[in-house]
Amino acid sequence: MKFIVTIATAVLLLNLVGCSDPKVEDSPAQRKVFSTEAAQLILSSGTFDALINQAVDQGSQMFAARMHPKLGRELTQTEYEKVKSAFREAFIQTYPAKAWEAPFAELYEKHFNAPELDQLLKFYKTPAGIKFLQKQGTLSTEGAQIGVRLVESKSEEFEKTFMRELDKR
Repeated sequence: MKFIVTIATAVLLLNLVGCSDPKVEDSPAQRKVFSTEAAQLILSSGTFDALINQAVDQGSQMFAARMHPKLGRELTQTEYEKVKSAFREAFIQTYPAKAWEAPFAELYEKHFNAPELDQLLKFYKTPAGIKFLQKQGTLSTEGAQIGVRLVESKSEEFEKTFMRELDKR
């Protein structure tokens, strides 16, 4: 979900900077070429690393939680770091970056036409686009933290509004 929001943001940026080429034909073959190139570019610019970090954090936490009852205690920091390290290596070996290219290409092909993909590629090859891709993981992580803080800060207001709306139905 975060990734689609990021792509939508990039499309908005493209419209603002005017990186359009109306001469690009929207054919299935052209979409495939552009979507594959986009997937390779995006995954090689830090997105794959962000994906790994998220998977490692979530997977390690789930594993550690399952180990607590078996051990009768929480994992030590050293044990937890070993779990994270092993999880990272196993994830990279099992799900290498190349394995993500085709599914991500299909995702882009499904949601964007050839001219839009061309615009994305042109943007991603600019200095601002390169920086955007490199910062994408950080932006997603910090954006999620902002969301958590905002939701927490208004949780009572939301609950009251929700109950009021529920009573109307």
